[in-house]
Amino acid sequence: MDSSDDESFISESEGDEEFDDSVVDDLSENKLEKLKCLSKNVNWEIEEERRKFLREFYSIINGWNTELPNLRDIFQKEEIHWLLIETVHFRGGDAEYFQREDIIDFVALTGYRDEPDVDEDGKPVLRRTTPVHQAAQRDYLHVVKSLFKIYDRFDANYVDEESGLTHFHVACMSRCDEVVEKFLELGQDPNLRVPRTGDSSMHLVSAQYNVEVIALLLKHGADPNLANEEGLTPLHVICRRSFDDHLVDLFFKMSDDAQRTIQVDARDKAGRTALHWAVANHKPHVADVLLNRGADLSCFVFPTASYFARKLVSGYNEGRYNYRLELAASLLDVTERIVKRGYELKRSDVQMIMETFARHKVFKKPSNLEIHWYDREDFDDAKYIFMNSSLSLYDLIQLRPEEAARRVAYSDYFKFADWHLQDFPRRSSRACSAHLCEIMSRGFYQRWALDPFWELIRYQLPLECCEQILEKLTNEDLYRICLAATGQNG
Repeated sequence: MDSSDDESFISESEGDEEFDDSVVDDLSENKLEKLKCLSKNVNWEIEEERRKFLREFYSIINGWNTELPNLRDIFQKEEIHWLLIETVHFRGGDAEYFQREDIIDFVALTGYRDEPDVDEDGKPVLRRTTPVHQAAQRDYLHVVKSLFKIYDRFDANYVDEESGLTHFHVACMSRCDEVVEKFLELGQDPNLRVPRTGDSSMHLVSAQYNVEVIALLLKHGADPNLANEEGLTPLHVICRRSFDDHLVDLFFKMSDDAQRTIQVDARDKAGRTALHWAVANHKPHVADVLLNRGADLSCFVFPTASYFARKLVSGYNEGRYNYRLELAASLLDVTERIVKRGYELKRSDVQMIMETFARHKVFKKPSNLEIHWYDREDFDDAKYIFMNSSLSLYDLIQLRPEEAARRVAYSDYFKFADWHLQDFPRRSSRACSAHLCEIMSRGFYQRWALDPFWELIRYQLPLECCEQILEKLTNEDLYRICLAATGQNG
């Protein structure tokens, strides 16, 4: 909770009513007595009693409008630790989510600050699992900032006893820029690794879009080329993310500013470079940046089925109307870009792309798809939505595929799917997505089905005749021809 919210937390009705001092004192005394009584009647070793305590604690502090207590006068250090641990573990719906936030904020507002235990030499005992670790491991990153108000000893980098994750790592993961900076100013090693995974702090922050922390780490000497246990560098991590955004541009720029050279062709333990991951995760922009930065295409091998487009489930929601159009557009776009840079696409590569489309039902048509679905009244807005600067959606739908391929880029289809498709009614959106997938990938299927078809008919017709035959077939038909040429059944 920000300091600007402190007063609104303490009093829910500020300014609405003035209390007599004696009434306020009575309320304060009453709440304090309840807290003291509560602390004496709980057996911290019994889980159900801890849960009951947590609920009653929240009912007492909710809407607290008197002087805040000194929790050390009421609870032992271990009891406050249990309180915070149980708060982090608390599960349930939205109401319980806000209770978790409120309890942690209340403890912080009282001024309670955790102090480390010390060993025989008076040095802090750092091997200790705290609520900060447990919140991070449960992805409750929204409460970590509040917890760092309580665990504010940045000279004491607590280590989780099981995972080896430290408070510094958690700060990097949780967008706690100021906390990261305080750790670094006190001499924290920016290259500190998580023992179990070998991830450095740069790996953790590269999985997020937090350029401020990346810049801080580089400024304090972080190595942007460290590899973890899987051989993955931070650049690999960026290219494995679900988003084709500009983090990769900023990562290179900040590394340049810090005079650190990125090893763009570094390979993980599976032999994959960042470019392999960019193509496998269908990221056209990232692939372009890597190639502009000198990624080596001469040794590039198209991703195998074991990891090609395998992040689609997390990166795309199959329930959305635009899911299949985004998938098809981004896959064809990234493939086209590496081909333009000199990669020679093989039949096996094409087969895998087509199989990916089939697996995700890109060919699937709505059962009630009408021939002139785009003439329906609820699709009138298509005349005012532009695929690019010169062509409306309505005009595109009525073009022949070869003309559409000439006038609309794959990236235009992706932008349309991302920005506009979901604005149409469900019936029109599904029909539009299916139709655009067919138009967009038409040239790709015709081009790559030609030779397999010619082989299947044992070269008995001229290629020109074959092309005319293929023009009358659907993309799914063309896919089945490619399968038949390899001896597979569709």
